[in-house]
Amino acid sequence: MQQVDYKTVTAMLGNGSSMRGVLRCFAEKGAKIFVLYDQKNANHRERYFLVKYEELTIPLRAYRLNFISSLNSLLAQTITTDKGKTWVVAKAYDLPVPETEKFVSYDFADSFLRRFHSVVVKPAKGSHGNGITVGIEDKGVLKQAVSEAQRLCPDVLIQQHIKGEDYRLLFVDYTFVAAVRRSPAEIVGDGTHTIHELVSSSNEERRKQWYAVRDGSLDGDKIVGSMSITPLVEIERARGKAFLGMVPALGETVKLLDKANVSLGGQTEDVTDIVNTDLCKRIEKLLRSIDLPLCGVDIMSTDIASSPSEGKSFLIELNAAPGLRLHESPTVGTQRPVCGLVADALIRKYRAVQ
Repeated sequence: MQQVDYKTVTAMLGNGSSMRGVLRCFAEKGAKIFVLYDQKNANHRERYFLVKYEELTIPLRAYRLNFISSLNSLLAQTITTDKGKTWVVAKAYDLPVPETEKFVSYDFADSFLRRFHSVVVKPAKGSHGNGITVGIEDKGVLKQAVSEAQRLCPDVLIQQHIKGEDYRLLFVDYTFVAAVRRSPAEIVGDGTHTIHELVSSSNEERRKQWYAVRDGSLDGDKIVGSMSITPLVEIERARGKAFLGMVPALGETVKLLDKANVSLGGQTEDVTDIVNTDLCKRIEKLLRSIDLPLCGVDIMSTDIASSPSEGKSFLIELNAAPGLRLHESPTVGTQRPVCGLVADALIRKYRAVQ
């Protein structure tokens, strides 16, 4: 076990990590931070920390950019890691959800597509938007999307495509604390370079930011918006190779993906103050029932201020290891100190069991 300071934590975790933000808050409280386990290779980054604060000893786990603690129950984690189970539970608690079925055959999927005209295909398990294809309106694209999802998980879901804007609501200690509207990654043309060249340049700048944060030459807390790259392979899969060769006009904004995931370079706008109160209360009831005090809730909505009874907002997913930085440093709008709220929730929990 090795004690580390916050500068070392920053070098280990970089700017995008939710764990970094929570450990920063503990460090500001005077806590001592220890590294218990640190495994790194090309595909796997896992670290365990021990926080010693006053009389408390709090274990934490970082997996890639995810923050994982003992706040959430095992029951909750088994539900949230399976999108099919999430849908069943949310529907049971009278939350509006899109129609969803497990993929059993292409004939069944084609029938589902004819029924709803536009569908989403996703692996039953996964994160960061991997393997998800949205807005499918063609049988051929549907087959390709199923094949792509099955690469990540043998169980695949086909879902009614809910049109609207993408929102992430954050709950800490079962209480709604922050929300952002997420928009897909985009690029602005200069009239000279192709989309491939523009994205490559943007990705390289973001990589440089990451390196600068890690070596301490750039203060990561002063950076706003997503620092994640937008993989060219993801864009080509969604838009086709010819799209990458296009040259956008000077000042033209081009949407790169349909998915608004911040991990793919999507941007965020704080909308905490306009989220419907009744919607939050219904979600809180569900979270309490499965012992899920820390949760990021994905909502598709045409009006996030509207009551659930108006049928404009639909719950899509529950995330037991939600990103926190998108609320701490949104691209636009008020910064919400949610990492401190999570640290305080952990202190309350461990004091209750001491």
